[in-house]
Amino acid sequence: MKHFYFLMLSFSLLLAARLQSEVIIYPAPPQAQKSADFQLWVNGQEVFVYKSPASAFAYFSFSDSVLIEIKPRWAVRAVDIRPKSSGVRPEVSGNLIRFSLKEPKNLSIEINGQPSWALFLFANPLEINPPVEGQKGVKYFGPGFHDLKGEKIELKAGETLYLAGGAILYNTIISGSGKNIRVCGRGVLDSGPSGNVGKYWWRRADNLLIEGVITVKWVPEWSNVINNCNGVTIRNYKVISDSDVDDGTDINCSQNVLIEDCFYRTKDDCISIKAYTDFGIASEQPVDNVTVRRSVFFNGDWGYAVRIGTETGAESFRDIVIEDCDVIHARLWGNEAPEAALGIVIGERAEVSDVLFRNIRIEDAPRLFNLEIFKWRGEQRGQLHDVRFENVRCYEKPKLASKISGYDADHRISDVQFRNFNIAGQWIEQADPAVVKINAFVSNVTFQVDPARVKNSAYGILKPVIERTALYPNPCNGSARIEWYLNEPAQIELKVYNLLGRQVAQIAEQRFDAGGCAVSWTPAEDSSLPSGIYWLRLSAQTAAERQVHHIKLIYQK
Repeated sequence: MKHFYFLMLSFSLLLAARLQSEVIIYPAPPQAQKSADFQLWVNGQEVFVYKSPASAFAYFSFSDSVLIEIKPRWAVRAVDIRPKSSGVRPEVSGNLIRFSLKEPKNLSIEINGQPSWALFLFANPLEINPPVEGQKGVKYFGPGFHDLKGEKIELKAGETLYLAGGAILYNTIISGSGKNIRVCGRGVLDSGPSGNVGKYWWRRADNLLIEGVITVKWVPEWSNVINNCNGVTIRNYKVISDSDVDDGTDINCSQNVLIEDCFYRTKDDCISIKAYTDFGIASEQPVDNVTVRRSVFFNGDWGYAVRIGTETGAESFRDIVIEDCDVIHARLWGNEAPEAALGIVIGERAEVSDVLFRNIRIEDAPRLFNLEIFKWRGEQRGQLHDVRFENVRCYEKPKLASKISGYDADHRISDVQFRNFNIAGQWIEQADPAVVKINAFVSNVTFQVDPARVKNSAYGILKPVIERTALYPNPCNGSARIEWYLNEPAQIELKVYNLLGRQVAQIAEQRFDAGGCAVSWTPAEDSSLPSGIYWLRLSAQTAAERQVHHIKLIYQK
């Protein structure tokens, strides 16, 4: 009976998930590169895990709920599932990671604190009325490997490109102009090793829709470029790259753009909102009414998660909203690099105004933001005013101060408001050079905290007392180690209950300092304790609140 209880639990969860859900698993073509780092099962069905230039990835579609099981090739000491706001809490048994999903999510499952040891998991919603092969106006690529050998696909007004799940469209450029163009599906656009391919390039494509597809980049090139377009929707789009100059999506001289529910892992900017007018790429139209929401950003070494600029050759940028997004990593290539998680950098003549960053969660970033007017090229400098940061939370204290830097007395930054800005649990109520450096050409920067609203809001701004927990081994037949992380000192009680709700042990009752904490418990020391499932109740009491976590333990004699 060594594994009986654990197997019965797994079987029950799997049966419940299968009864409640519809799952579509897409077979990979033989030419697909398989990752040796992970194995993946969804409701007991094995899912192909792809190799990519950044990390492994896998995808499927479902409704209702599913049970996810992941087996990395490394010994599992810790698991981080990002974004943290997803609320996904895994169970780890030996080298097997389990968790359930009840709604579509784009996740990064990171092993042993190593972002490079990650599985990007794209749990898609089911498609609604997808195109069928032979349908008029549809360029259809079904499951399989489609090598276009550099040939370009040009879409015209009213046309659709459908990339089915299980399809890899290889070594091509997809471009188009005209109204009502659509790219959709669940498949992969793969650049291959050649240059200047594996990208989307749009010009004057109004009412453009890109939905559900994945781009994998092995070469240095922008991934999805929106030039002089009006009325663009990009939904559930995923980009994976680790190449130089590999922006995920460039919004260039375009208006009325919506990006939502997307996932970007790039080395350069994940999203860049710009006015780049060289070589006839775009005319100098203003950038107006751009919204980015409910998306996840993993930025490598060069750029920003979201950057407005540097190319600002149009007359104006206005009405830009970045909201309800998660920056899970935003790296720098050196301490002197100007980049940050979020940026507005004006290198040319544009007046940039009415920009809102709202409900942003930043998990890992050496610098949070950079607002700057500087000389990139040309003789004209720009202006920046009316910028708001509302309900922005950074989980950890960044090692570098953010920056707000005007150019000169005639090219200033003004009217920047921070409301409910929280760094590592601390509310920022005034300008502090250790947090943000402000030069002489900046005016009217204000900080405001609304504790009542933040305390009771749904935005998750208040940093929890207990950040994360871990328990291993689980199941256990000897000693179990319980770990947790405190964001502030707290009085801890850790008790054990059986399935009848009766307390059977008390492991800890003492005050712990902020940081990583751990205790051990050996259930075998109590000979009367039978094998079975137990709940560990971890409660943390501070002066302001009490927080409780429950952790399931399977004990096998």
